[in-house]
Order: sequence, then structure tokens, then C-alpha cells
Amino acid sequence: MNLWKATGWITCLLCSCGANVSQKLPEAPASTFCKVVEDTTSPDGRMAVAVGLNQAEPVDWSRYAERYDDQSLGFSFEPEELALANFLVDLKKDRAVDFLVGNHFGTRAKYNHESYRVAWSEDSKYLIEVQSWRLGTASARLYLLDGKAIASTMDLRPVVNEQLRIVAERNYKVTREKFEKSYEVTLWKQSVDSKGRVTLGAVADVFKSEDDPSVSIQLRFTAKAGKKGELSAENVEVMEKDEEAE
Repeated sequence: MNLWKATGWITCLLCSCGANVSQKLPEAPASTFCKVVEDTTSPDGRMAVAVGLNQAEPVDWSRYAERYDDQSLGFSFEPEELALANFLVDLKKDRAVDFLVGNHFGTRAKYNHESYRVAWSEDSKYLIEVQSWRLGTASARLYLLDGKAIASTMDLRPVVNEQLRIVAERNYKVTREKFEKSYEVTLWKQSVDSKGRVTLGAVADVFKSEDDPSVSIQLRFTAKAGKKGELSAENVEVMEKDEEAE
């Protein structure tokens, strides 16, 4: 039986709530300890994002029912009590090939005020993951794959936040201190192509404030790998109003 297709799927990214997760990948078949997140499979059908317990023994998922009665909830256990991790998995080899970073939960891409979205390049070489809450984006990463695992990664938030801050200061006289202290940034509609060209929509605002201006942009840049393999943003372009914002 093909467990990847027969089992109901889940996800949670490497938990930021204090879980003691070893960074050594389990050697067992991935389908014995993790499950795939909906809408995260790569275009070539080989890779996907999966949630699981970072342990050598098979996971008895019947012990951890996923709760659908309240859409703000996921599995019926506290993540900090278990070695919960999010994996990049090779579906064809049934192996976890690397860890990802984040804090999503449940099989769905959206739960009440929380959402988890990914975007792949058409050649399955680049992966973007964005997890957001009601009060902003919690994590946003770009990954470069080498065909076997993750070769390099970069945090998308610093480059996005800085461009939003510049626009807020120039157009609305928002100080750096005010922006960094009070503004929440949310990313959406992310995409990346086979040449590493990234497009993101982003908005910065102060929650429930009618006095502070909201700043919205569309950001484009090309991700380039340095001599040590690190990714950085080059040729950054900013449109001050994201015309496709939802």
C-alpha cells in the first residue's frame, strides 16, 4: 500500500515553541514518521513538505487525532512535548532529505487566522515557504535545492521589511524606531522562477490603528548564491502599491 496516497496528510514546520528537536534526520522510510502538507508537492512530483516526529520508531498517528471542530487547532498534542519537525521529503525515494523552518500545524493550508503557503519554481529548483498569522508573517524562507537536498536558504523578511520601512519613512515620515516597534509585516502572493527571480506582495500596518498609515508594495529581486553558497537579493525593484493585494 502506498502510504503517501493512502494516509491523511498533515504539516507542522520545525516548532519554535521550545521543542527539543535533534537535527539528525531519521533513517527510516519517511512515510513511517511524517505526512505531507496539502498543496506543497513540487512540479516534478518528487519533493514535498511533510510534518513528522523526529524519531527512529514508526509513528502511530491514530494516537494524534487532528481536530477539525475548531479551525484554529490541529493535532491533539502539544508540540513542545514531542520531537515535532517539518521535513523536505523525496516522495519517490520515501526519504526525508532535510529540515525546514516554521511553525505550521494540521493538514490544511489555512486555519482561521493562520496560513501556510509555498511556491515552487517550474523546474523544482527553488522553494518559497510563507507562514502568516493575523498579526503578520511569522516566517518566510527561500530555499535553493541541489536535486538531493537544500543547498542554501535565505530569510525573506529582512529585505522585505527594509523596503517597506524605506517607503514608510519617505512617504509618511514614519521613523525607523516607530516602524520596527509598531508595524507588522505580512507577505502574500509569492512566486519564484527557475532563474531565482522572486516576486512578493507585502503590506505593513499597525494593528487596529486608524491613525498610522498602511504601506503596501510589490517586491521583485533575483536570488544569487555567493562564493560560500549563501543566497542574497540582487537587482531589487519596488512598486510602492501592490496592485494585486487581496
